[in-house]
Amino acid sequence: MAHSKTTSLCSFNCRSVKTSLPDVWTLCHSHDIVFLQEHWLLPFDLQCLTTVHPDSLAFGTSAVDVSKEVLRGRPYGGQAFYIAVVCHSLFK
Repeated sequence: MAHSKTTSLCSFNCRSVKTSLPDVWTLCHSHDIVFLQEHWLLPFDLQCLTTVHPDSLAFGTSAVDVSKEVLRGRPYGGQAFYIAVVCHSLFK
C-alpha cells in the first residue's frame, strides 16, 4: 500500500514530561511519531501520557522499581512514544 505522505519522526529527552507538556504537545502536533526519553514517571503515573495530545496514541514504560516500600530520590528514566492516530493503521 503506497502512501503519498512522508512520515515525520523526532526524539526528545524531556527530563520530566510533567514540566515539558507544552513541548511534547507541540512535537506531537508537528510529527507523526515522537519518541521520549527521561519522562521520569512512576508506573502508576504512565496514564498521564495519554492526555497530552488528543490525536496521538501513547505508549510508555517506567524505569522506576516501585517494589520497595520507600522510594528515595526523584523518579528517573523512562521511555515513551506517541504515534499520530492517522498513522496507527500503518503499524497494525
